Amino acid sequence: MTVLIVGHSQDPTLKHFACYLRKQNPQCDWLFLNQDELGNTIHLCSQGFSFKDGFIAHIDITGVWNRLVTMPNDPIQKQSVIYLYYLLDEVYPNVINRPKYCTSNFSKHHQLRLISTTYLQMPSSIISNQPYKWMQKIKHPNEWIYKSLSCTRSIVTTIKSRRYKQNSLTEPMLIQKKIIGTPIRVHVVGKQLFSVTCTSDHIDYRYGSYLHMDTTSLPNHIESDIVRIHKSLKLGISGVDLIQQGDHYSILEINTCPGFCSFDLEFNICDALYRLIQLY
Repeated sequence: MTVLIVGHSQDPTLKHFACYLRKQNPQCDWLFLNQDELGNTIHLCSQGFSFKDGFIAHIDITGVWNRLVTMPNDPIQKQSVIYLYYLLDEVYPNVINRPKYCTSNFSKHHQLRLISTTYLQMPSSIISNQPYKWMQKIKHPNEWIYKSLSCTRSIVTTIKSRRYKQNSLTEPMLIQKKIIGTPIRVHVVGKQLFSVTCTSDHIDYRYGSYLHMDTTSLPNHIESDIVRIHKSLKLGISGVDLIQQGDHYSILEINTCPGFCSFDLEFNICDALYRLIQLY
């Protein structure tokens, strides 16, 4: 029995999980497959993986945690990753976050249209390939924000004025009504939820001069809504961004490949993930 972890060797989340795994006594073998070494020191064929110290057959892989997030430029590596995508999507029996289910986050707005909510609210949104024109039309610009439409990380920014040069914003953007409230990050592992409030002096808490996080609990009906959405997207682990306004909660997006190490100082998320992989 072999559990495969797929991703980049410099991924902070995988490094964090490796620290946790060293303290465990797993009953099966855990193998890290470094995406950067495909076609170099790791070779993929129809029977399995060959590497310096041996060979692992596909049929011996009983579980996978997938953190493939980028496609390499090297043509040899690219072909290997494409074949690996096929294995993760169609061949391996137990995969946490199959690549085909991670694509919902490639478009934030499309993802919100895919899901249905009972209690969670969604922000008013505009998509534009000429965002500067929309910004010039907005009557109260400080009540709106703009950010990347895709899964590419961007800094959430308030539209502070309508004075944007025509060529300063050159790609499709997601423009949303600003929600004033408390940002909450929820990590979902199977049916377990780990929620923290994120207090900062920046509208995008990741980029403030300070960040204070506190564990929090959500109302049962909100938790049920989140788990149902998570399950509908067929994910094993996800990161859900919320904003709380009193008794109301708005959902912003569901990260299908969440980096959780900054939220997991006591390794609770790692422990839940470890147990989930064992159950798979």
